[in-house]
Amino acid sequence: MDQERGEGTERRLRAVADAPVTDGGALSQAIAAVLEAHPGGLTPGALPAAVARRLGVGSEAVGDRELTAALGTAVATGRVDEVGGRLVAVSQERREAG
Repeated sequence: MDQERGEGTERRLRAVADAPVTDGGALSQAIAAVLEAHPGGLTPGALPAAVARRLGVGSEAVGDRELTAALGTAVATGRVDEVGGRLVAVSQERREAG
């Protein structure tokens, strides 16, 4: 919250929104950390809020488009998989085993 002076001498509070998270690297790292912390995986719908919490921002600061791109990259590179409707981290050993 910022304090802003009105036309008079009184102060009033103004809410300041979190800056949008657009860094794909930061989102990828947050996705990996969140999924590693949940060995049973997360539903796709729970991922945005969990990533936002990990980054310390409000859920509105994590854009769907950027999160989807980061998640798609993680799936394409084999770091994340979907098992039984849940997103799970893929261990390094499992990636190396193929």
